[in-house]
Amino acid sequence: MNYTLVHMEAVQRGDYISIEKSGNKYLVFLGHKRDGEESEFVHKEFDSLQAAYKVYEKLSSWLVFGLYSFKDRKSYLLTGTMD
Repeated sequence: MNYTLVHMEAVQRGDYISIEKSGNKYLVFLGHKRDGEESEFVHKEFDSLQAAYKVYEKLSSWLVFGLYSFKDRKSYLLTGTMD
């Protein structure tokens, strides 16, 4: 069973993040919309909600404060670092 636990969207910029539960795994999604249409999204799978939330918390703070580009946030989600 898959379902969304939390979803956050920076409406003016079109960026969003979410945590979804998929079976016994947790997925953190990061996406970007242009003109209301999905233009790009990525996700990473975590074994625990705590691990997923740690990444979600950092990404959500960056959205609130308008920090970093989508490319940098994407790099952080996928690798744990930024280019």
